[in-house]
Amino acid sequence: MKQYLSMKNLLSRRAPNPDRAEAGFTLMETLVALVILTFGLLAAGQMMYLAM
Repeated sequence: MKQYLSMKNLLSRRAPNPDRAEAGFTLMETLVALVILTFGLLAAGQMMYLAM
């Protein structure tokens, strides 16, 4: 049967274990990736503009 989110389920969740390996990306990794993506998209847009 499907479990629905209830206050009981939300409150009974455990906090993440600090001894466990890190999961997910840090804020700095995300910001660096966005900066690289932005410069790449700007460069691609400029090349498309110059090709016209």
